[in-house]
Amino acid sequence: MKKWLETARSEEQPKRLGMLLAQFWKAEINVDELSKTNIGKLVRELKTHPDSDVRATSNEVLKKWKEAVEDYEMN
Repeated sequence: MKKWLETARSEEQPKRLGMLLAQFWKAEINVDELSKTNIGKLVRELKTHPDSDVRATSNEVLKKWKEAVEDYEMN
């Protein structure tokens, strides 16, 4: 999915970015995979995307992932 996100970003496809980010939000996150893939960095870069929906969804995904990482670290 990271490659799809990179492609959608490079081809400036905000609707596709939004759909992919929505899938990231719905998916169960594996903290180890999140760390290995560095996908958080890519999603964080989308917080400044020109499309307001992409910005908002990337913020929501990052919030969810941050909570997952915090829960993982506490256990």
